[in-house]
Amino acid sequence: MTSLSDLAGVFDIECAEWDRFICGCTLDRSNKPYVSWDEDEYARNLLDRDGVFYAHAGGRYDLLWLLDWCMRHGVAVTEVKPRGSGILSMRVGDLELRDSYALVPMTLAKCAPIGGEEKSSLALPCECGEECGGYCALARRLTPGEKRLVTAYLVQDCVALSAMLLSLAWRCSDLDITVGLTVGGTAWSTAKRWCDLHSSRHDLGRYDALSRGASGGMTIPFMERAASGERYDIHSSYPAALSVVPLPWGTPRHMKGSAAGAAYRAGKPGIYRASVIVPDCHIPPLAARESDRLLYPIGPIEGAWTTIDLQHAEACGVKITKIITAYVWPGTRVALRDFAVKGWEIRDQNTKGDASNVAFAAWIKWFVNSATGKFKQSPDHETLTFIPAIDGAPILDRDSRVLAVNDRGAWVVTENRKVDACAHVEFYAYLTAYARIELHLQLLEAGIHAIYCDTDSVYSTKALTRRLGPSLGEWGHEGSLRDWRCLAPKVYDYVDPATGKHTTRGKGMSGLDSRGFDALADGEKWVVDRGVDGLKTALRSHSSTMFRRKSLARSLSPFPGWIGGRVIEGEGTRAPTVAEYRGRK
Repeated sequence: MTSLSDLAGVFDIECAEWDRFICGCTLDRSNKPYVSWDEDEYARNLLDRDGVFYAHAGGRYDLLWLLDWCMRHGVAVTEVKPRGSGILSMRVGDLELRDSYALVPMTLAKCAPIGGEEKSSLALPCECGEECGGYCALARRLTPGEKRLVTAYLVQDCVALSAMLLSLAWRCSDLDITVGLTVGGTAWSTAKRWCDLHSSRHDLGRYDALSRGASGGMTIPFMERAASGERYDIHSSYPAALSVVPLPWGTPRHMKGSAAGAAYRAGKPGIYRASVIVPDCHIPPLAARESDRLLYPIGPIEGAWTTIDLQHAEACGVKITKIITAYVWPGTRVALRDFAVKGWEIRDQNTKGDASNVAFAAWIKWFVNSATGKFKQSPDHETLTFIPAIDGAPILDRDSRVLAVNDRGAWVVTENRKVDACAHVEFYAYLTAYARIELHLQLLEAGIHAIYCDTDSVYSTKALTRRLGPSLGEWGHEGSLRDWRCLAPKVYDYVDPATGKHTTRGKGMSGLDSRGFDALADGEKWVVDRGVDGLKTALRSHSSTMFRRKSLARSLSPFPGWIGGRVIEGEGTRAPTVAEYRGRK
């Protein structure tokens, strides 16, 4: 059985100006589409069904619309499982609705070929001048011919989504891949069987302690500006780590003081809390946890790191002054090699096939990559329930924790803190440590010429030669750049000399372009008015409606003389001490 074995159908809606319902389409297993241009009629038809229905990227849109409709019409929602700022799944009576993007994190245009279909285009005339693809036309009265175009567009998108999910289920069944609600859950369930992994045996206390030594990627801006440079990416950093890294194996022991120090000196695998002194260097090897970031400082620091983090740090001149405590494992095992090798073989076998195979190969890459993050699954779980108001007030239990309440009813939160079966946080710690070490070695190759780095990429003003090649875990030259500008980690802009086009990135700023980047650089606000408010933002608004167009102004407030945890110095930056970082003004 897989999460797709009970697929009853799919649905999709179209709205004017993001938050005004225009029409909806539902396609069930009979393959007979139902389309309605009446919001209430469409919602009631959908809610009268049972089984599991998917909407693509619905957790940030379609499901929010339905939640809003239920709230406005006094319909009880028995369960909502949040995922980030959206919804993973929700239940209304016998109907369960899920976001297929959580399982297939690709645009519908990119994943539809898995099922042998294509995503359609709206084909309405654009009158806004923004090359919107005709969506602006939904804000005006449509002619009968335009309505037929919109209907055909919706139906085809539902056909494409349904065919993709069914084909994915068939392919995964044939390849012995266990499909879950998310791509990460799919990776864990499959790796558990393929590699004979046991469920996590950590309690909450040990999980929290180990998490302090499990850092993620290294993202550092070394230069605010650069006239030109070269871009390098490692070929699938985490799958490469999965295939070669010896992971802690067995039952860990908690050690203190001299026993912990002796274990480290003996090379025992573990996560060690230690005090160290990092020498003055351009690119320090160890992260220190500060309240707002992972800092890579010089000087004395205290933290928790894996054995391989500390061994690499010592090779770079770091002095360990004290091992304080540790969780130590009796041995190691390259436990995920079979998962990585088999997954990558499946990807390679499909990469050069037809459009269906190529799209499936792209999903397999997500599938293999997602395993690492799943090993640090948060133990904090929430479920939301909507209780409609009766005679003006919702009836609540005395112990209910209310997230939001208004004249329509109340949203109640149920919390459950437990360590999931997949939460091998020590696996995550070692896999990410291996990836950071490889990244740090490439940064040392760049030296003072390093422009920027992220989890699996290095930009440099000089050409690099270390470990270049096409194989898994080697580095590839992705191209050149010019006119590099960086405002913060994951907020940058550059021009590709080959095409003359800007590449602009802004974490949490979907749709940021070079003009928006210029506004941020000038200290102005960048206004986000695309999409709708996220789940909890909408609920906490205390408004009678929660499905409304997003209106958010973003700006950057950096500390003068600092960028991304580094001190701006001349045309570059330098690493600070912890005390210097905490004392910045």
